[in-house]
Amino acid sequence: MANALRSFVVVCALAAGFLGAADAHTPFVKPLDFLPDTNTVYAEAAYSTDIFLPVVGMPTSSFELLGPDGASMPIQRTTTESYETTLEANLAAQGTYRFSSGELYG
Repeated sequence: MANALRSFVVVCALAAGFLGAADAHTPFVKPLDFLPDTNTVYAEAAYSTDIFLPVVGMPTSSFELLGPDGASMPIQRTTTESYETTLEANLAAQGTYRFSSGELYG
């Protein structure tokens, strides 16, 4: 009985040690408007421990915008603050666009 209790305590201690690994920053890119009234769209990009609550802005070197035809398009303006990065792009045609942060390691 004592060995079973000791084993249980050891397993619980090891499991508690792994809980900290789940508290990592997750990158996200979120549009600020899903159906914009104008030809300009804005997106927010950041790292977060709680989804969509920005904590740290992303570096802007790897961002890409793909148009409805799959071709890469320019992002007109990026602004990085301490807690978020804001992207601004002009939409030339109707369709679905995709903001991408590129491949991130971490």
